[in-house]
Amino acid sequence: MFLALTLSASAVFSSCSEGNDPEESVPETVPAAVEETGAAAEETEADRIDVLSKSFTRELQSELGLDGYETNILLRLEGYEWSNPDIVAEETTGERLNDAVFNRNEWLADTYGFTIKAGYSSGDATELQTLAAAGDDAYDIAFPQARAGASMAQSGILTDLSSVAYLDFGNPAWSRMFTDMLKIGGKLYYAAGDISVNSYQAVISLLFNKQMAVDYHLDDPYTLVREGGWTMDRFDAMCSATAEDLNGDGSMTADDQWGLILQTSKGGIVMYYGCGEHLAALNEEEEPYWSVGRERSVDVYNRVRTLLYERGSCYECADYDTLSLFSEGHSLFLQAALFHVDTLRQSETDFGILPMPKYDADQEEYVQSADGWCISPLVIPSIVGNKDRAGLIAEALAEASSVKVKPEYYEIILKGKLTRDEESAEMLDIIYTNFVVDPADLYQWGNFENEMIAAMRGGKELPSLLASKSKGLTKLMEKTMDAFEKLSGNE
Repeated sequence: MFLALTLSASAVFSSCSEGNDPEESVPETVPAAVEETGAAAEETEADRIDVLSKSFTRELQSELGLDGYETNILLRLEGYEWSNPDIVAEETTGERLNDAVFNRNEWLADTYGFTIKAGYSSGDATELQTLAAAGDDAYDIAFPQARAGASMAQSGILTDLSSVAYLDFGNPAWSRMFTDMLKIGGKLYYAAGDISVNSYQAVISLLFNKQMAVDYHLDDPYTLVREGGWTMDRFDAMCSATAEDLNGDGSMTADDQWGLILQTSKGGIVMYYGCGEHLAALNEEEEPYWSVGRERSVDVYNRVRTLLYERGSCYECADYDTLSLFSEGHSLFLQAALFHVDTLRQSETDFGILPMPKYDADQEEYVQSADGWCISPLVIPSIVGNKDRAGLIAEALAEASSVKVKPEYYEIILKGKLTRDEESAEMLDIIYTNFVVDPADLYQWGNFENEMIAAMRGGKELPSLLASKSKGLTKLMEKTMDAFEKLSGNE
């Protein structure tokens, strides 16, 4: 039985309700990657990832009908920025990511026997609904928009990945934090990680102007991250130190210099997540509950609201305007999805990449969030006839991508006329180890994520917001849980 907690004043606004201690309820995150050097370390990492390929046999290839099998994969709209760009490549072109994808697919064909063909959606891959109704298993796997996937999962259109043979979510090629946060009642319908760089492009993090940091004699943020001291207080101090009224007219506008420029569409919620808080979380039984409103989450909400909207050091504007302003040197920091690192290819601003700051030094891990609109996770349609084969193909694709595509993606970000330092690679390992889509974003319960962004911007107190929303939010969560319970009863 799933658990839904009522967001009453007594249950929500108290420090920690009995049986729902935040330390017990929020899933444990994966420790940040530890740098290893030398051939032995490389062999160890390869052994940890290439599990399937080392145990694969020709007998299994024959059993699953893989030799010469063409696997069809459904993607979002062709050419769309959030459609997975690394599933197919028709030929080598000299472009690094394209050629890495082509070579990976050739290796998969040589190793396992299957080839890959992509089909493109007219939107967010919701065609899976029509195909399921018609009994058409045209696609073995798909990468829909995450929010669309959440809707389809509740309709019984997607397969519980935790029940599929050959999928190993203990493999470092998969994002453990992503799967842990979205596994409800033992059921997991979506997965992300090295299987596609879309997972990483959708993660929202910080870019910083390296020259401005030097000019203002700021502490090295890379060192702060390594030492665990990259916190909201240090971030706040840097923003305040660099915000300036450049033209001296007494009014801060886009023409002046800011500590941080952030997107209106995401506002302060990204930093709220970065402080280790969630809107919805899972308890030890993997049952969802509303975690927002606990004492720490109220403290985090207030801290983020103060920093972004009361200090006078941060500027919020339309998404793409943030990129041009940062590129023109109007801010120390930029909050943006890492997809836009490539958008800044022509920028003359030398920038580095950082994780979101922790709330304080007591927070153990740096945490990032991916936008449910942008990220396109792996799903397997429930109509698929041979789920064992689909599972092996997905696992093989994830493992091979980890070794053959991800390194090239790192190179493109770090050396392709973008960032120019080795430290950013270290930061990316930290960023990509710990990222999640909050269940409230994925399932869009009451559009509450956007309600909270607006409340922060408008100076509204969090308890006041929750008091007006609690009953409706609880009912919406219960509706989702009821849908999954009914699906479990039909299995």
